[in-house]
Amino acid sequence: MKQSAWFFRLVPSMVFLLGAGFASGSAGPGEEALDFMLGLRDEQRAPNELLEATVLSRHTGAVRRSAISQRLSLIGRYLRNNRYELKVSSEKRDGDLAAVTINAVSSQDPLEVDVFGLGLCNRGADGWAVAPVPGSFDNVDLGFDQALEERADALELWMGKERLLKLRELEDEVLEGLRMRMKKAEPAALEAAVSPRQLVKAFSEACQRGDLPAAMVLLGKFEGDLSEEERRLQRVVSLGLQGLDSRGYWHFLTRSDVVRVVVQEEGGDDLDAEVSLLVFDPRRGRPVSLIRFVLLYVGKRWTIELPSGLRLSNESRETFRRALLRDQNYDEDDALRNKFEKEFEEQNAPLRSATIAAAAEEIEKILREGSLEDFLRFAHRSSELAEPERRACYRYLGAFWNQFHQDMKAASDGRLLDVIEHGDAGALIFRIVSTAQDAHLELNPLILMRDKEGWSIAPGVTTGGNFVNLDKASQEQQAEVYRRFESRREDLTKKATANLRSRFGKAAPVEGRIIRAEEAGELVRKFRSLIRKGNLMELLSCGALLDSSDGMWEALNAMSYEYRGAKRSAVLDQQVHVQSRKSWAAVTLRVDSGQGSSPSYPMYLLVATDEGPRIVVDVGLRLATNKGREVLNERVWERIDLFLEEEESALVRLLFERHVARSKTDLDAWMKSNTMDQGR
Repeated sequence: MKQSAWFFRLVPSMVFLLGAGFASGSAGPGEEALDFMLGLRDEQRAPNELLEATVLSRHTGAVRRSAISQRLSLIGRYLRNNRYELKVSSEKRDGDLAAVTINAVSSQDPLEVDVFGLGLCNRGADGWAVAPVPGSFDNVDLGFDQALEERADALELWMGKERLLKLRELEDEVLEGLRMRMKKAEPAALEAAVSPRQLVKAFSEACQRGDLPAAMVLLGKFEGDLSEEERRLQRVVSLGLQGLDSRGYWHFLTRSDVVRVVVQEEGGDDLDAEVSLLVFDPRRGRPVSLIRFVLLYVGKRWTIELPSGLRLSNESRETFRRALLRDQNYDEDDALRNKFEKEFEEQNAPLRSATIAAAAEEIEKILREGSLEDFLRFAHRSSELAEPERRACYRYLGAFWNQFHQDMKAASDGRLLDVIEHGDAGALIFRIVSTAQDAHLELNPLILMRDKEGWSIAPGVTTGGNFVNLDKASQEQQAEVYRRFESRREDLTKKATANLRSRFGKAAPVEGRIIRAEEAGELVRKFRSLIRKGNLMELLSCGALLDSSDGMWEALNAMSYEYRGAKRSAVLDQQVHVQSRKSWAAVTLRVDSGQGSSPSYPMYLLVATDEGPRIVVDVGLRLATNKGREVLNERVWERIDLFLEEEESALVRLLFERHVARSKTDLDAWMKSNTMDQGR
């Protein structure tokens, strides 16, 4: 048996990775190693479960076994944090022993690379499996066979040398790949660099696309070999473009749900200039933010000095805050922010429709599939508007857009419910459903007006669509439109509620229909994916209700809870168990509860309907780990007992008992494998 002081032989910074293949007789060493690494990175199994699939010697003590499992947990986190993409690099076989190296390239930073070494043993009919210690055959039962140990030592030596060789090759490869992509982006960058304003606009657009090579070329600082300072700057840009910067400041440049306009400031000369980027973000208390760029003319082209807020976006909160304060000039900044609406209208042509029906269709399409920028282009424009009125209009439209789209706290969706027209005034009545609202359903009118250019969104948001200098006849028409909406509000609310309720099926099992475990698991995966995206309308079509009256509101409350949890989660859900009984099925999930917290274990109950399997969305049962959860579960059981026959209720209880048992077993394993992490 090979016994080494492996803790002292580990390569610093976890450069080797232990892996174990999921035994399959046809898979080679490389496939087995890669499968396991992917499973470790994606948390497909708990580390201690993965350890059991290795060729770990049965003589390994509990302390050593626990230490190896904890090491696996740390390595898995290392892989996830760096978002490594994995690929088999090289393989060497020696009879029933093998060694594999695997390349890793970070998807968040193309120059962040690593190479991992893994030893494997062939177990005959059970196929290849990985040795339980990184880069070696330690803690593998080699049967005190001297020749076998020598072969294992030789493969260990090969892994060490091969890793260093492949690491140098990989570093050169990714750097050359980035250079080639930058070279391809150069013509467009040089064309944009003819003026400061064009350059900042092009840089902003490259950031929104997540185009790292173009962004680097547009900055004009990365030529030839990267200096250490340039490498640090490149890391900042790489993280920023993926929204992974610590302070979240790059979101001003990368998010698709904001509007940006570029303003060329006065002053400067032929060698330097200042350009401001105004960012309209309706989710902020002060929706217009400002990022000021300094540009220098160097080497026959303009280059960008990255603003402090972007450059220091991964520094401590205090360092970042001080940098922003140093760059602020309150009077000048406020004056520039107040130019947003004027600059936006100068840089973007208006959108108009010839009829109110066409306007309704186009605006709903923009709200559902388009951009905030196009929505703002539908706003009425007039020299008769006072600046505060114009500013209030844009803020109102931003708030309306927010209601339609999810944020970190709520999922939202909307549909056009009705159109009201009177003369040159009209109203689009939208039904907005949100997990954030207590009532969950809200009717929101959008007042429209017609002028010589066509139909647009009226700017007077505080006066039912009117603004101060609007003519009397138009004011009266808009007031009448709003009065008609108010007179119909109750009926429209009933219509909207009925329409929403109709999207759910009835959780009534169909005799003779069964749910296969595979389709149950697939439906829950789809449901959780839609939860994370906030796609409420599509989400509802996956569900059925026990209580066809009040159950809908209970379901939306549950979706709100799940949505917030999914947004906080850094780890993908894991299906622990799937069970099926007659027309019912249950899926047990392990759901991440955030750093420092143990996972939760919801049970998704499914029923076979005429339309196929559906999730019973007003039945939210979870493994109870505290008194509060026990109380909530009891309330759910009251609903189940009220709406299900005794036999079906008993079947659901059986499914839940098995859910609890599987969840407790999985939680125990999770706690053991994460003891070291939680103590840090």
